[in-house]
Formats: sequence, structure tokens, C-alpha cells
Amino acid sequence: MTKMPITRMTLYKHGVGFFERRAAVSGEEVELSFRVEEMNDILKSLTVIDWSGGQVRGVDYATPQSDEEKLAGCSIRLGDDRSLRDLLVRLRGRRVRLILDQGEEIAGTLLGLDELPDRQQVSASLVSVLLDGSDQVETCTLERVHGLDILDERGALDLRFFLQTALTQEDYRQLTIRLSPGDHDLSASYIAPAPTWRVSYRLVVDEGEGEPEALLQGWGVFDNRLDEDLEGISLSLVAGMPISFVYDLYNPFTPERPVVEEEARVAAAPVEFAEAEPMVRAKALRESVFDAGFSAPAAEERRAIGREALRKAAPVATEGEELGELFQYVIGTPVTVRRGHSAMVPIVSSELGYRKELLYNGAKMPVHPVATLLLKNGSGLTLERGPVTVIDGGAYVGEAV
Repeated sequence: MTKMPITRMTLYKHGVGFFERRAAVSGEEVELSFRVEEMNDILKSLTVIDWSGGQVRGVDYATPQSDEEKLAGCSIRLGDDRSLRDLLVRLRGRRVRLILDQGEEIAGTLLGLDELPDRQQVSASLVSVLLDGSDQVETCTLERVHGLDILDERGALDLRFFLQTALTQEDYRQLTIRLSPGDHDLSASYIAPAPTWRVSYRLVVDEGEGEPEALLQGWGVFDNRLDEDLEGISLSLVAGMPISFVYDLYNPFTPERPVVEEEARVAAAPVEFAEAEPMVRAKALRESVFDAGFSAPAAEERRAIGREALRKAAPVATEGEELGELFQYVIGTPVTVRRGHSAMVPIVSSELGYRKELLYNGAKMPVHPVATLLLKNGSGLTLERGPVTVIDGGAYVGEAV
């Protein structure tokens, strides 16, 4: 399987990350593995591009099913502790070859496994085989069986399917990208759940000559909860929460339809017509009908459904409002973080003007005022909320948020 490492990662403040994988690949298939809880976001956002001009022909994945649904047509079921015994029981009626302890072999149709009354002595159970080309049944104890060849093709396929299903019962799903033949410069980007990144600041105050300035240093903290190491990736941290939601695209959905039952029908009776009125009366009736409401002058009072009429019937009272833009910290150097580790990266380092002030709150601190620093953000950056450790004159003097 071709490995497509993560080359770019963008983390947000609302539990979502944007990831991009890119690699040079050859062939017509590329497989990616995702956690089950990520599949809805993957199917909603996956974007695959072949920058070399090739074609992306499709993406497929296994339809989610319960274990019972997956194994509904499989004849092989194995337990967790007696797999050989269960296999021999399930292979009843299929051709097998038993390899015994002395190098002997028994080939034929497996009749079954007979257990002794004392079920704890499983090794003493008898295995019965109808020999090929004869009516003779040969038996041996289970403890003598050192190997087994499944000669029945369907039985072998069912065993492989059961083992593959047991392997994929983990919390991961494979997604296969189908490509046109040849070499590809492939990128795959998507969003997936990710821990929110955090920020912490250090404010160093050192009074000197001239205008007082303080050094503000900020560090972004993030976690690598992925199942792979991040090596030399481009990292961005976004201060903001764009609209995001979970939409179930992974689990199949079949809406219910109403059940309409067949109604009993009775043959209609013959239709009888009354004798027609004289023609003179009919002409008079037609004129009276038009005079009562179907004549041409009444047609002029009809109302047409047009855009102006609809606009007046349902006026729109909502006004647009600008909510601002997201702010992004782009880390200038490649970032490497091992799987299961967290890291801190510098995002702010700027000299800020400040002024010391004393604030008095008689209700909370009636004896002493509170020393504060009033900062002016001249860094040109949006400062995300986070804890601040204050160093004044080389000594720790407190913290703030």
C-alpha cells in the first residue's frame, strides 16, 4: 500500500482539523485508513486531486454492517478459545486432509467432532472422516491432529472471509481511491475531529530608558492524536470557529414508505341517461350560465401570481451583518511531532507599549489596590485568549488571563 503522509495541518478552536496528504504514487489504487468516528467528516469533505493530470475515477469503502450482517452467509464461525475445535465442527461435510502427529494423513469428508462427556478434555475428542473413494470412516483423537488442509474451496473462502472480518472489527475503515493508470502526484485533503489548540503567553517587563515596553511571547499548544508521526509538516493555527456540523453520510439510510393496501372494488352499474331537453331550452341555459359568472367581462378581474405580488405578500426583514474574519497563525518552520505526543510552537514575539496602573476595588480588596499593566497591542496580530505569566525585573510577579 502506498503511504501518503500528512504534509499540511490546520487546527481550529472548535474541535476540527484540516489535513492534507500528498505523495507521488504509481498504480491505480491508493488506500487510506480512518477511524469509524471520522468517516462522516471524511465523506463530507474529502478532496482528491492528481496534480500530474491523471484522473481520479472514484472512491469506495466497505458499507458499515454489524458483525451478524457481515457473517450472515459465512459458514465458518470461530470462538475465542477453541478455534481448532470450532473449525472442525463448522467444516462438517467438506473435504479436508488431517495431518497427524506421526506424519500420517487422513483425507476425506469430515463427519464431525465427537466430544467426551467430560468437556474439559477437548484434546481427547474424536475426529471422524469418511475416506475418499471408500465407505470407510476413520477416527483419531483431536490431540493427534497437528495440521489441517481445507480441500473444499467454499470452506477455505469462508475461513478467509471470517478472519478478514475479525481483523476489520477494529475501529478503523479502509477507503480506496481509484485512479487512472500511470504515475500520479496525488493530494488528498479532508477535515476530521481534532483536539482544539491552546495558547499561553509570557509577558516580560523590564523598565529602562525611553518609552516603557514589554516583551510578549506566545506559544501555541497542540496534540498529535493521530495514528502516525508528523514529520516536517506545515502547521497553521486558526483563531476562530467556522461553521461546522456532523452529517451522517456513512451509515446507510432507507426511508420508510407508506403501505397502501389493495381496496375492494365493485363493478359499476350501467349508466342510464335521461331524455335530452329540447334544443331551445338548452340554448337559453347556456346564455344564463355565462351571464351568471363565466362571461368575458368577469375574466378581466383575475389576479396573476407574479414577482411583485409575491414580494408584497412575504417581505424579507433580515439584514446582512459582517461577522469578521478568521485569523490564522502560520508557523514558518516545519514541525515534527511523534504519535501520541504534544508540542508547543512560538506564534507571537512582540514588543508592546504598556502603562502600570493601580486599580482599587473596595468590595474585593479593601486594604490594597491591584497592580495592573495596560498593554497596547501593536503586534498586528490577533491575540487569542489564554493564560499570561508576568515577569517583572527578572522575577515572577503573577498571572492573568
